[in-house]
Amino acid sequence: MIRQIVIPAVLPALATGMQMTFGLAFLGLLLAEMFSSSSGIGYELLRNVSLVRMENIMGTVVLILVMALPPTIALQWLESRITSKYGGR
Repeated sequence: MIRQIVIPAVLPALATGMQMTFGLAFLGLLLAEMFSSSSGIGYELLRNVSLVRMENIMGTVVLILVMALPPTIALQWLESRITSKYGGR
């Protein structure tokens, strides 16, 4: 019963939750580094913004994009695959 009913019913919501959780956790990590850290990408971004170093700001934004985009795309793919196999949200 669990394998045939419960797991297929839970998987679409679980996949959506994983995708949302990754995005919020990544954003929270960056914000925490921006305002309460002395190192990290968020700290570097805020420091470069305060020093108006446009090249470094763009480089940091591109680095954040490169770090966040592959997991986001993978989780989106997983969500669409699970949703198409087990039904809607």
